[in-house]
Amino acid sequence: MQKIAALVVILLVSMLWTSNASAQVATGTISGTVTDNTGAVLPGVSVVILNQDTGISRTVLTNETGHYSGPTLGVG
Repeated sequence: MQKIAALVVILLVSMLWTSNASAQVATGTISGTVTDNTGAVLPGVSVVILNQDTGISRTVLTNETGHYSGPTLGVG
């Protein structure tokens, strides 16, 4: 009985450990607001987010309040 209990505990611990390890993802978000030189917000503007190390870019658009967000970006 003790062997079965020990096996169950080891199994549960290993399952929890591997699920936590796979949940660690290194990403970030860049966000902001685009304005002109008078301070007016600019909706519908393309914002290019470039990782200079990898050359990978992502283009996002500003919304009606000039806000943009680039979620789940790779580290770099």
